[in-house]
Amino acid sequence: MVYFYSFLLYNFSMKILIERLKELLAREQRILNYCDHNLKDEPKNKMRAETKKGRTYRYIRKSEDEEWQTAQAGDYRVKAIQRYKLLKRIRRSAMWNIECITKAIVSLQKFQSTDPARINEKLPVGYTAELSDGFLDALDSIDVERWALEQDYDKYDGYPEGKIHTARCGIMMRSRGEVIIANILDRIEIGFRYEQWLRLPHDINLVPDFTVIDPVTHKFKYIEYCGMMGDPDYSKDFVRKINKYRKAGLIPGIDVLFLFDTDDNGVDEPELEKAIRIFMHM
Repeated sequence: MVYFYSFLLYNFSMKILIERLKELLAREQRILNYCDHNLKDEPKNKMRAETKKGRTYRYIRKSEDEEWQTAQAGDYRVKAIQRYKLLKRIRRSAMWNIECITKAIVSLQKFQSTDPARINEKLPVGYTAELSDGFLDALDSIDVERWALEQDYDKYDGYPEGKIHTARCGIMMRSRGEVIIANILDRIEIGFRYEQWLRLPHDINLVPDFTVIDPVTHKFKYIEYCGMMGDPDYSKDFVRKINKYRKAGLIPGIDVLFLFDTDDNGVDEPELEKAIRIFMHM
């Protein structure tokens, strides 16, 4: 039954993850279309800029045969060139994002579970193994309670000024969503480490929001709170993080749980707790 729920969560989490990526892909495609529409007419003037004694000067001309003319403040020709340049840069970023997100979606759709129980069921008759003999209990020797309370671990120490919210356990965190998750974990008695470095082969380094130990399989698992998906830079970092997990062989819904805000940017605490309980085999 445990692995049945794990299978359900894997499919549910993977589906949600792919849906979110498709939403990001559609957004980047809209940006690309907007840029293409507004880049049809290239400005007729050329511009160059230089800085003297801390002040920027701009010069305009229509062709190489003409002399450069100093552009006055608020010159509509300067604004048109600046807008054109900006849209070209945005278009280039949008094309790059579309390529990255598309690759991420294709990769996730090809993901195969490494859950021993599921693979064991598909083995030929006579080859199925007895998994009850400690096959998944490699971490039995860890004192989970002491592990969670230990503060001297490999913590991410970047941007400490961003930790402005306090969980019930006293840990300072970066968002209210993370505080809600920490309080849920505390309430259901799941110990965790906040922002512990996850250093993997092939120079893959990650900082999951929460590192936990599954009480049934005794495997390390990771929980990520994705609360700013409307922010383009945050979304790009999110895609990069998914690709790193993928390269490390960590599967969403099995090894990593991605939790999102609701459509109205709120946090549905009961739904978060339900997802966490299933993820943690509770």
